[in-house]
Amino acid sequence: MLKCEVQFDNEKIIRDDIYTPESVRQATDEMFVDKFDLVKGENGFYLEKGNDNDFVHFWSAILSLKRLDWFMDYVSRWIWYNSDNSDDPLDFSEEDLLEGIRREKERYG
Repeated sequence: MLKCEVQFDNEKIIRDDIYTPESVRQATDEMFVDKFDLVKGENGFYLEKGNDNDFVHFWSAILSLKRLDWFMDYVSRWIWYNSDNSDDPLDFSEEDLLEGIRREKERYG
């Protein structure tokens, strides 16, 4: 099973007064659900549909979002979960996408 968790710093969104927390979440939903045909779960999770292209769709959304300044300014938790390499679909490996992006920027500028 594949899934991705996205949480935002709602206090910062409100303080900056450029977007609303709802508009940021809606734009993120549109990316994962409308554009890349994934499932919106609860509490900031996006889930696979069980299709062959789910992995590609997730990473297309992830790579698209990481290039958007508004998204990167407000995302506070961004975790990729993958249980495809386990016999137990609830035994996820986790990757902190924010940490990976920070390391990438430090390394490559």
